[in-house]
Amino acid sequence: MRRKSGYELGKEVSVARMQHIALRTNNLERTRAFYVNDLGLEEANYDADVGRLWLSLEDGFTLIFDRSSETLSPLSITYLGLELSSFAAVDQMFTNVSALYDIEKDLRERYRHAQGPYGFFMRDPNGYRLKIFKYTYEA
Repeated sequence: MRRKSGYELGKEVSVARMQHIALRTNNLERTRAFYVNDLGLEEANYDADVGRLWLSLEDGFTLIFDRSSETLSPLSITYLGLELSSFAAVDQMFTNVSALYDIEKDLRERYRHAQGPYGFFMRDPNGYRLKIFKYTYEA
């Protein structure tokens, strides 16, 4: 993208936070079941006719999935980070989802007593990589 010349954005404009991200899915029902039933995210809205699912996180962030017939490229996203409230919540989520899905990488032992992301990586039904974690700032 080329920047237009002759225009300067004023300092009075700033981005406060990222509020949502919209991703595509080839199977909205399977995506809905995974995020709502398996991961426990809150379904804010679901419109089967339009083909859109809205999921709310505790901090107000919204994860949106749109039905698409296009070929997906989940590798264009490095990962989606879903932070949980505690190490215990991460361990419980690991127990729950590892019974149903493959875990790509378990980081829990590495960061149990070190600063960093205590958690694990897995894929959702669309192939998007998820990092489910609780970040610790104290080593």
